[in-house]
Amino acid sequence: SSDDDDDTKSLSIHNKKQRISKSDNTVLETLYEAIEELPTEDMYLRSIRFARQNCGHYLSIDEVEEFVTEVLKKVEFNTDNILSPDLVMELSDYFVTDPHNDIEKAIQLLKDFSAVSKTKENSDDNDVSITLHLASLLKKNDEISEALTELQCCLNHTPVYQSNYMQLLLELFGAILLLRKDKNQQQQYNIKSIFEKILLFAPNKNPTFDPIFGVGSVATACLCMLLQHNDKNTSKKDIIDLVVERSTYCDCARDKSIEEIQVMVTFFDTAITYTTKIKQKKNSKLRRLMDKAIQFFETCAPDIADRYRTKKNEFMYL
Repeated sequence: SSDDDDDTKSLSIHNKKQRISKSDNTVLETLYEAIEELPTEDMYLRSIRFARQNCGHYLSIDEVEEFVTEVLKKVEFNTDNILSPDLVMELSDYFVTDPHNDIEKAIQLLKDFSAVSKTKENSDDNDVSITLHLASLLKKNDEISEALTELQCCLNHTPVYQSNYMQLLLELFGAILLLRKDKNQQQQYNIKSIFEKILLFAPNKNPTFDPIFGVGSVATACLCMLLQHNDKNTSKKDIIDLVVERSTYCDCARDKSIEEIQVMVTFFDTAITYTTKIKQKKNSKLRRLMDKAIQFFETCAPDIADRYRTKKNEFMYL
């Protein structure tokens, strides 16, 4: 039957059922019996969560560590058996929390998972989530270059239709900005090309998120690119044109978050200030920029649109 097939598949990660030494703790003994009788990823996950939640109550720290160590003996990473992301995340979280605080072990666990995932033709949402978590730990460990490598590799295997593709792009963009003083890194990862992809694939509904590398929305990417990017081949004028003229992101602020709208106010103000300085008065570029700002805010923030309309009128009559 299909149920029997599922049971057989779930047992693939448990090639040999090893006898576990008995414990005087009946709760711990019950957990051992559970993973012996039903050695599935779901049971491993549930048992570890139960053990961690009851650490200090029914189980001691040493007993929890003993149990998790036993589970780790039963699982392995290979191309025939890709562990569930939930189990990998639970184990990595176990290692980085007290009393272990072993970030290196958590990083290695996530790297082992990613190495097997990379053998698949396409990454799915779970693979991206693991990579983002890995990048977060690498950042905490001051390994930004390594995080860049993991993010780029995951991006190369992630279809654009994946729900967290945009988040992956933005995190990669933010990580490169952190290393912007290293010209070799910027050249290697071609930040302008990544920024163009962000604008190209930006959905109409683009929720903000808590970022690892400081760029949690398309609007933030636009502002960071304008303020921080320093490339002799790409001027601020080029960046403004790219955002305002050559992308659809600025067509309308409808469905954008409050945070995005606030960031775009700063973007337009900065762009107008810069364009005013480098251009003569009453130039078409500046008028176009103000018209775009009015269009962007008209439907969702009419008071902001009115402010740019007033600014445009003042400029026209100077």
